Amino acid sequence: MFTIARLHTRVRSTTPIAPERLAAWEEQIAAQDGDALASRWVHEDEWLLIRRLPMALRWRADAVDADVGRQWHHALALAIQEALAHDDGNCVRYRHRRAALADLLYRSALRDARRQWAWQRMGLIPRAQMACEEVLRAGAEQLLHEPALVWPVLMRLVRGEAQSASFTAVLRGMPVLLWTRLLQAAPRSAPYVALAEERAAPRTDPAPAAPDAAEHPLPQSALALLQWAAARPYLAQTHRQTLAVLLAALAWPAHATPQRVLRQRLAAARQHLAKALPVAPRLAPPARAQGTGSTAPAPQAPAAPPHELARQPAREAAAPQPPELPEPDEWQPTRFGGALFWLGRFGTSGVLDTLAQDDQAPADALRLLLCETALALGVPADDPAMSAFCGGEVPAAEAPPGLAAQAAALVQAWSTWLDQAAPTLAEPRIATVCQRAGRLRIEPGWIELHLPLSEVDTAIRRLGLDLDPGWLPWLGCALRICYDDA
Repeated sequence: MFTIARLHTRVRSTTPIAPERLAAWEEQIAAQDGDALASRWVHEDEWLLIRRLPMALRWRADAVDADVGRQWHHALALAIQEALAHDDGNCVRYRHRRAALADLLYRSALRDARRQWAWQRMGLIPRAQMACEEVLRAGAEQLLHEPALVWPVLMRLVRGEAQSASFTAVLRGMPVLLWTRLLQAAPRSAPYVALAEERAAPRTDPAPAAPDAAEHPLPQSALALLQWAAARPYLAQTHRQTLAVLLAALAWPAHATPQRVLRQRLAAARQHLAKALPVAPRLAPPARAQGTGSTAPAPQAPAAPPHELARQPAREAAAPQPPELPEPDEWQPTRFGGALFWLGRFGTSGVLDTLAQDDQAPADALRLLLCETALALGVPADDPAMSAFCGGEVPAAEAPPGLAAQAAALVQAWSTWLDQAAPTLAEPRIATVCQRAGRLRIEPGWIELHLPLSEVDTAIRRLGLDLDPGWLPWLGCALRICYDDA
C-alpha cells in the first residue's frame, strides 16, 4: 500500500489561479495509482520508507488536468529512484514486519535512534524521539501482542550475532523480565520457562538428561550459542537461566512434548551450558604502587552494569551505522507444495489430543508423526516440503510402528473424504492435491509457500484446503500460503 504521511505542496504562477483549478489538479494527483507505483520497488509484505522526498515539476496553467496527474506520477517515480540511489539514511527497507521488529530491538539496544521515524510510520512505536529503553519495551510489547512473530524475531537476533553482535546487544540492553515474557509467548520455549521458574524444594536426585539429548548431536544454532557463551562467560553467567531456556528450545522444541521429557531436556541444556562456561571470572588483583608495599587500584572509568546500559544516551547522528541484520534463507523450489494444505486440518483431526494423552509417546512424538504423515502423503524425503511439514525441522529419530500406522490411518481418512467431497479431482486425489510446484522460504517459526496463480484449482478452493492457515500454535510456527503471478 502506497501512503504519503504528509504532503507539502507549493504552487507558483505568474498569474492568479482559480481555486477550482487547484482543486482539480489535487484530485488528479490523488487519483494516481500509488500501489502500482510502489510495486516497482517492493514485494508483498515488504516496506520501503522514505523520510523526505523533494520533487519539482512544471506545467502550463491551461494544461489538461489528466496530464498534470500523469506528470506528477512520473516525477514521483523519478524522485523515489533518486532517493534509493543514495545511502544516506533517508530510505529504510524491510522485507516484512518481523525484520523491522528485529532491527528495532537491535538498534535500540545499541542506543541508535536514527530509524525511530521509520518505526513510527510502521506503527511500531507511538512517536519518534523516544528514549531507547522505551523503544525496547514498545518493541517487546508489539511481539507479545503478535506471538507468531516472537520466535522468528528472536532467531534473527541469534543468527545475526556473528555479523552484527545483535544477540549480545539485545541480551545486555533488554531487561531479563522482558526476555522471560517473550520466551513465555513462544510455544517452542514457553514450557521450559515454566519449569525454569519452579520454586520447588531442592532435589537430591536432579533430573537426568533426556536419552535423546545425549544420543543426538546438538543443531548448529545450539552449538553456536554455546560457543558464544564460552566467549562471554560473565554475560552468560548473568543471564544463565535465559540462556538455558533458549538453548533447550533451540535444540528441542517444547510444544507438544511430555513434561517429563521437557524437564530432562532442560537439565541437559543446563549441563551443556555448564560445560561450556569456565569458572566464573574473578576481578584482576589491584596493581601495586612502584617503590612501596601498598596497593592502589588502576585508574579506569567505571563500567556501567548491564541493567544500567538502557539509561545511557542515544548515539549521535554522526556515529557510524551498525551493520545490517542478515536476511534468512532464500526461496527453495518444491514439487509438493500442496502437501502443506493438510497442516490446517492436522490440528483439528484429533491426533494432538491423542498424543497428549499417551504417556508412552516418544519424546519427539509430534514431529515424528508429522514426518510419517508427510511420507504417507507421498512427499519425498529430499523435498523442502518435508521440512516445512515438520515445522522447519525433520526429526532425526525413527518413528515407532504405532505412529507410522496412525499417520497412514489419518491420510486414508483424508483420502476417503476427498473421494466424497471432490469427485471431480483426478485420481489419485491425494496426489492431485499434494503435487503442486511452488517455492518455499523456511525460517525458524515462519514458513511461506508461494504458488503460481495459474495453478489455482477451483475444486480445492471450494474445499478451503489452500486457505492460508496463518499461526499454528500447536506447531509453534506460522504458515503462509500465497498465490502470485511470479
